[in-house]
Amino acid sequence: SPTNDVSAYACHTLALAGFPDKDRMLRLYDERAHLSLLARARLARAFVKTGDPKRAAELLANAAAPASVKEAAFLTLALLELDPSDARLNGLVTYLIAHRDNARFSWGTTETNAHALLALGAYYRAFPPEKGRRFVCWRKLELPDLASCTNETSQLSITRTYRTSDGAVADLAQVSRGELLVVELRLKSSVARDYADLVIEDLFPGAFEPVFGGLDLRGLPWVVADHAASRPWVMRTDARDDRMLVFSKKFHLNANEEVVCYYQVRAVSAGAYTLPGVAAEAMYQPELRARVGAGRLVVRD
Repeated sequence: SPTNDVSAYACHTLALAGFPDKDRMLRLYDERAHLSLLARARLARAFVKTGDPKRAAELLANAAAPASVKEAAFLTLALLELDPSDARLNGLVTYLIAHRDNARFSWGTTETNAHALLALGAYYRAFPPEKGRRFVCWRKLELPDLASCTNETSQLSITRTYRTSDGAVADLAQVSRGELLVVELRLKSSVARDYADLVIEDLFPGAFEPVFGGLDLRGLPWVVADHAASRPWVMRTDARDDRMLVFSKKFHLNANEEVVCYYQVRAVSAGAYTLPGVAAEAMYQPELRARVGAGRLVVRD
């Protein structure tokens, strides 16, 4: 049951931290016939950590074949600590490697990647591969020059508009220092499809700072309709010193349909600035992306 899964997760975490909840572990052990494979693996590892390999072995004695990377990962971790010679380990490692997307060098989500790498790392620490040459590669990211900052669309397009408090489009060639602006971000889909785990990254120019605890956007009459209709697609926003990040829930867009969100910035420093672009991308489907190139901003005293 979901309750038992959560309890097994808690018992596993507490045991790893050195504070096992033995009473709850024993209650779950008594209900082992009704535990999922993931819960059994976590609980078994908790028993090994507390010096009770007999109960751990009983939990894993008739373990079913894994149906997910997470199940395979935690079963691998439990067996490595219970009995590194267990014949099932080779099959579990083969399962984990076979479920990797070789084109993207990953298992999909951040969570799945972490589970798979945790298990494989533990396995190869127990059974180091033969000595030989190893190779490491990396990608270095630098700020591009303005000429290369072109617009890009791949099923998605994004637009960014700076507006004054009355809703008019702001003139970025003559923003006043201290002025409050509303940033309008609009995403548009060229096809009908579901989107999930989208991230919008809007970098600030040196003159702008996000407004924390500022005016409530819903108090701006021209925002109200769009704001109320569009916010359900936003899971959360993260205002940092140098950028605004917007994370989406799963949502659906029809062809040529768009969603919108708003946030506020204040011009704090006078001068001429490069205005960085704004980009959107699906975290686990990088072929779904959009970008708007850089521009210029002048803030006057």
